[in-house]
Amino acid sequence: LFFLLEPLNTEFTRICLSWKTETWLWLRIFLTDMIIYQGQYKKAISSLHHLAALQGSHSSQQITGQGSLENQRALIQLASCHFALGEYRQTCEKVLDLMCCILLPIQEGGKVQEEQPKVKSKFRKGSDLKLWPCTSRAIMPYCLHLLLACFKVR
Repeated sequence: LFFLLEPLNTEFTRICLSWKTETWLWLRIFLTDMIIYQGQYKKAISSLHHLAALQGSHSSQQITGQGSLENQRALIQLASCHFALGEYRQTCEKVLDLMCCILLPIQEGGKVQEEQPKVKSKFRKGSDLKLWPCTSRAIMPYCLHLLLACFKVR
C-alpha cells in the first residue's frame, strides 16, 4: 500500500501547483483548522501569520486591523493556540484585541437568548472539536472563558 501513496502524493502536488491552490484562502483556512485540531499549535500560529500575509497584512500586529470576520477568526484561533501552549500573556492580548473589534449584539426585550454551548474547563490536545458561528454572541463567552482560565493559572 505504501508504494501507491508516493505516486498519488506526487500527482496531488502537481495538481495543486497547476491550480495554484496556495492562493485559495478557503483551503488555507481549512488546512490551518486541521493543524489546530491535530494539536500542532506552533505550526498553526505560523500558518495564521502566513494567512495574514496572504490577506495583505505585512506584520503580525496588523491581524487585528479591520475587525473583519477573517481577522476575528484568526484572533480567536491565535488565542486558543497560545492558551494551549501555556502562553497566557499572548492569549490575553489576542482575546482583548478580538473584543475590541467585535460588535456587541443588540438586546431585544422580548427575545429569548439562545443556549450557548458548554465549554469544558480542561483543554485536551487535539481532541475537542467545537464549531461555533463567528458571531459576537458565540465568541464573547469563549473569550471570557479564555481570560478567566489565564487568570486562574496565574
